Amino acid sequence: FSNPIQYSVTLDGNTSAYTVSVTKNQYATIPDAAFLGWLKSSLDASVFNENDQLDITATAVREFASGDKMNLDGVGIADMKGIEFFVVAREADAENNTFSSINLSKNIAMRNVLVGLNPNIESITTGDKTNIELLYINGALKLEAEDIQPIIDANTGLRRLYAFNGNSITQLDVSNLVSMERLRFDESLAMASAASINAMLAKNPPIASDTGNLRVYVDGTDERRDAYYPVTYECQFIDCIR
Repeated sequence: FSNPIQYSVTLDGNTSAYTVSVTKNQYATIPDAAFLGWLKSSLDASVFNENDQLDITATAVREFASGDKMNLDGVGIADMKGIEFFVVAREADAENNTFSSINLSKNIAMRNVLVGLNPNIESITTGDKTNIELLYINGALKLEAEDIQPIIDANTGLRRLYAFNGNSITQLDVSNLVSMERLRFDESLAMASAASINAMLAKNPPIASDTGNLRVYVDGTDERRDAYYPVTYECQFIDCIR
């Protein structure tokens, strides 16, 4: 329907002509009240119509947070539908919310994805992106390895990965990451992927002995293991340095 189409309909010997034109609606409904409230406080009122729908063609929307972050931390969002219209934002800081999924496949400038401390999130969609640099899933209890591994595999330039404090993820493979600056895992997760951690460290020697940026935590706590076997990343001593 990129151009008008004419239909002829004949009934009982009478023929009528109809012309059909489809125009894309420039207004979008933001279903979550908390997200809508945040947007209304962050954008000029002129980008909303009388029904509080967002004008997705407005320059103020298309260029919102250009090269910057959308700070949605603790807003109380249960549905992230609508974030796809903010295509130039570099970072989505959406921690401490209650949404079950987030789709960033259309956010072409997105580099940093922070969805930790969200008890309900079960999926993160980044599409064919290869430029994600930071992934923060600390405390995102429902995420599984199959949700995260494709993002790691596609984004070999990932610089920071946070997956500790209660994550149930196991068997992540980080061996393909070549630009890592900071890695934080729970102890059981680190043990499960010890071989891949060591392969990754061989490609990123600056963090191999840096316990400030390479951190393994006692499962489900903020207690940090500062001494661990390089083969298994299991705590070396009964009482590790904390």
